[in-house]
Amino acid sequence: MHSTLPILYNWGLCLYQQALVPSLSSDLRRSLLEQSCTRFEQAMAFDPANNEVLTNWGNSLCSLAENATDETSEQLFLAALSKYEQSSESIPDDLDNLVNWASALYNFAEKECELNKPEAAISLYENAIIRFREIVAKDPSNSDAYTEMANCLAGLGAIHPDNSVALFDEAIAVLEGFASKQPRDTGLLSNVAAVCESYAEWMLKKEIDPSTIEQTLLKSYTVRADVLNRDPGSSSDNYLTTSLDDVVSQADTSLALARLRLKQLAKTVSDPTVVAALSDAYRFYTAAKRLSSENLEYDYNLACVCALGGREEEAKNLLHRIASVDMQQLQDANQDSDFESVRGADWFIELMK
Repeated sequence: MHSTLPILYNWGLCLYQQALVPSLSSDLRRSLLEQSCTRFEQAMAFDPANNEVLTNWGNSLCSLAENATDETSEQLFLAALSKYEQSSESIPDDLDNLVNWASALYNFAEKECELNKPEAAISLYENAIIRFREIVAKDPSNSDAYTEMANCLAGLGAIHPDNSVALFDEAIAVLEGFASKQPRDTGLLSNVAAVCESYAEWMLKKEIDPSTIEQTLLKSYTVRADVLNRDPGSSSDNYLTTSLDDVVSQADTSLALARLRLKQLAKTVSDPTVVAALSDAYRFYTAAKRLSSENLEYDYNLACVCALGGREEEAKNLLHRIASVDMQQLQDANQDSDFESVRGADWFIELMK
């Protein structure tokens, strides 16, 4: 090995790791990643088949692609995939490289979805799933691989022209199968709930039978309740170890259940199942506010809950509070069907002017 290679490689690696610091500005992160790519490229001149350099060069390119805001991300993802493929040719059994390769395919697929390129995304999801199946075959205890494979299956299910139900069902089965072997892993349970939510969202768009959607949302709610109830502060909704995402997602699922029961299932606001769903939504959004008090989205959703439940005065106070901080947050309120019951009120008309 040429003596310069490890210097350039470690230099590139340090730049890459520095770029991952969450607090960095996007411009500084991009600059560090570009510099790391330059160092890896220089290192490759001394050993064109070095799989460590190739894998980490791919990682830097992939991070650049994920942070790109336009279609240049596609070229960066393609360059990253090329590095992982070259690394695999050098050492076919390198599991770390295979994991990074599969993750890059998944992230590229997600980006293509954002760019409204479903055909390209389908191909990328399918290739990512193939790689993740290889990974779990070689490393059956890799929980991250099971999670990402399930996310790929669900992502593919959301856009597949004719196989969505089977793909969503497999995504849930993959996670539940692994979770049964790792009962203490609440992250896996959270992912089961998240896939159920995605499944329900897809079913709503496709106008599937509302009772089926309700059962899927209830499954999400039940699984995530298991996660929340393991938190020592759960009895008072002062969550200590549970992530904010789990609390908010449980609130979102509760609100989705209330909307479904009121609108698609045509139940009244006094129906016990509607009352329970609205009560849970209110409870969990309030808990989320305790964890992140400055997020106005929680106030907005609480206002939705109150308007749906006939608590007009509280909905009014919440919307006025939002308006006093950032009126832009209310730009969609006039078209939001959750506010149908208050849309004719003088205070609402005045607020929307």
